[in-house]
Amino acid sequence: LIGPSGAGKSTLADLLLGHLHLGQGNIFIDGVDIAQVTAADSRRRVAVVDQEPTFFPGTVAENLRFVQSGANDAYLIGLLAEVGLDADEMHLQTPVGGIGAALSRGQRLRLALARAILQNPSILILDETTSAVDSDMESQLLELVHRRFSGCTCLFITHHIRSQQTWDMTCRLSHGTFEVLSGKDVAHAG
Repeated sequence: LIGPSGAGKSTLADLLLGHLHLGQGNIFIDGVDIAQVTAADSRRRVAVVDQEPTFFPGTVAENLRFVQSGANDAYLIGLLAEVGLDADEMHLQTPVGGIGAALSRGQRLRLALARAILQNPSILILDETTSAVDSDMESQLLELVHRRFSGCTCLFITHHIRSQQTWDMTCRLSHGTFEVLSGKDVAHAG
């Protein structure tokens, strides 16, 4: 989903998460009106990785086990390696600091993706996730998303279109208008 700042892209994500409620109309996911879904069920089914992922003070392991309490150390170590956090850079007892302040932006994004993998959601929302990373890191993160979340609906919200060719559908939200773009339109949208 592309569009300028203020177009409502993040508001759409908040509606899908149930953080906001529609004044009128309905949103259906798999034929179910989201107004009928409990907040707890929504949190289990939908994972969000945004540009500033939030963590609570504690260790990497504590932040991951918050999502899946029974995950063993070996699995978590393998998961950290899969998202590109090797043992020299980060281990399970690494403190993340308040809101993740002890980690770099790239480490926070990778750890947030590891947390989303543990959650195993039906829907993954990537809200400006790659807005402040270089194109190499963006490519690595999106390749991981495509590999690990292939059976999941992913909503990738962005201002730019440098990675749009990798998605099944590209839509633009601008000035209250929602439009589906074809491959040709995407090439000219930037």
